[in-house]
Amino acid sequence: MATFEELRAAVKSTHTLDRDDSDAFAVTIEIGSRAQRVMARRYAMAGVEMVELRSAFAEARTLGAPELLAANLTLPIGAVAQHGRFLVVVQKAVVTHTTVEGLLWQLTQVSLLADGLEQSEGTDRF
Repeated sequence: MATFEELRAAVKSTHTLDRDDSDAFAVTIEIGSRAQRVMARRYAMAGVEMVELRSAFAEARTLGAPELLAANLTLPIGAVAQHGRFLVVVQKAVVTHTTVEGLLWQLTQVSLLADGLEQSEGTDRF
């Protein structure tokens, strides 16, 4: 069983946080010669502690709704969503139903997936 604070501490033990608030943090993950920023946000649903992991990969105008909906079926984890003017890979999890290692794995997978989608667009902006 994990807590959001344990997730934050585990990430801080190996990375410098770009943002560190009580209910959210951001970290930039190095992926070879590329980098990908991931946000983690704590929230509650039905009294259960949840975490949302998201990473931007493109501006919303670059892909249309049909392409995004089709992409969601092929993603191995998470989903594509629009956050403001950006497209993001988002993954949500019940914090207390997993381990810190499981949450770190999900954070890494979100960063790798978003970076792969961004790379397919020919950029390394996020």
